[in-house]
Amino acid sequence: MTLESYTEYTMTNITNIKNHLKSIREKGYAIDDEEIELGLKCIAAPIFNHQGNVIASISCAAPKMRFDEERIPEVIERIQKS
Repeated sequence: MTLESYTEYTMTNITNIKNHLKSIREKGYAIDDEEIELGLKCIAAPIFNHQGNVIASISCAAPKMRFDEERIPEVIERIQKS
């Protein structure tokens, strides 16, 4: 299987992707830092039903300059509360 690279930040190594997915499950959110488009940063989190199963997800995308390191925790918290 060959994974397509969209930017220099796109993950294409299966081992790195598996490790990243493990980290996402542990943290409860994901960050896309210019992996699909340069200058774009996205933060996403799952939405659970009453049984604790993931039924959807929610994300927020913005120009990278709006998601500076100081603002990321606030955005993560808002997305996870949604």
